[in-house]
Amino acid sequence: MKTKILNVIKQIKQIIYNYISTNWSFVAFFVLLSLETILIRNFTVGNTWDHKPFLIDVSLILIAGSLSYLLKPKNQFRYLLFWLIIVTVMCTINSIYYKFYLSFTSFSLLATLGQVNDVTDSLVEKFTFFDFIYVLAPITFIILHFRLKKAKYYQMVAKLEKGKKVFSKTLLIGGICGAISLVSLTTQDYSRLAKQWNREYIVERFGIIVYQSNDLIQSLTPKLSSLFGYDKAAKLFRDFYQEQSQLPATKKNKYTGIMENMNVVFVHMESVQSFLIGKKINGQALVPTVNQLINEGLFFSNFYPQPSVGTSSDTEFTLLTSLMPALSGTVFVSYYDRDYVSIPKLLKEKGYYTFSIIAFFF
Repeated sequence: MKTKILNVIKQIKQIIYNYISTNWSFVAFFVLLSLETILIRNFTVGNTWDHKPFLIDVSLILIAGSLSYLLKPKNQFRYLLFWLIIVTVMCTINSIYYKFYLSFTSFSLLATLGQVNDVTDSLVEKFTFFDFIYVLAPITFIILHFRLKKAKYYQMVAKLEKGKKVFSKTLLIGGICGAISLVSLTTQDYSRLAKQWNREYIVERFGIIVYQSNDLIQSLTPKLSSLFGYDKAAKLFRDFYQEQSQLPATKKNKYTGIMENMNVVFVHMESVQSFLIGKKINGQALVPTVNQLINEGLFFSNFYPQPSVGTSSDTEFTLLTSLMPALSGTVFVSYYDRDYVSIPKLLKEKGYYTFSIIAFFF
């Protein structure tokens, strides 16, 4: 019995050895990409050894890498290096972004890169070696490539490799890993992925590759909708407001017109929650000015936050237009060229002079 077990172990070792010896590029690609996805979670959300996101990452790496076997061995390097560079850039940018915002970047934010010039010094000061550790992956892969090329590895593999057969097996293993991952997902997981709201949760549960891929789709959706679905969306919009215009006019109440000819001041404070109102520590009010404004005016506490991916800008958009933010993408990026009915415009029609001031600190 012991001899049989030893023989089985020996056979398994031989299979592994034979596979690695004729698949150095793919094995290196798989190991390096897997390490990158583990590292990005380690430096951000912290679930370094969670098997759920790891299994999803493994599935996608295997599926993407399997396509390389449809190419000749000498051309596989370029294909695998392409994906390695993509993931390296993705991990590097997200690692740095997370350090500042405790969240992950989005393709919809690329349009605001011009603002980085204002805070370049602040960014550079916080850079560390670990922010760029991912760059070692493509460098290692390139060094390995030249060593294999010098050893005439690709010529040897070209004679032995059965590309389509290895492609099928690798794709199958990747598919199995993906299927196991899908079975473990809940309806809440799918909902959060579709809404792309809680970015940390998506990376923590699905891994960085799924997050960034989903974000790309979400960012492109508004563009594609504008190109191919504008007429349909415009018709739904016009029909809705046509129906609203036929409803009975809003009845007047005791608040109707009470602020006519008065000055209007909006104070928009980001990340301030209502529990601070009236709160005291050692007899000292935390927000005395806000408390005074509430006592002297109208205060509405029964509401639900409505921001989407645009967060701060979505809040400002909803505040000024009474419209919901975009389900995907950011209004200020994807729909900046629209003409909106907003509070400043309505006040201007009433003879008001409108302006805004922001306390912007670095």
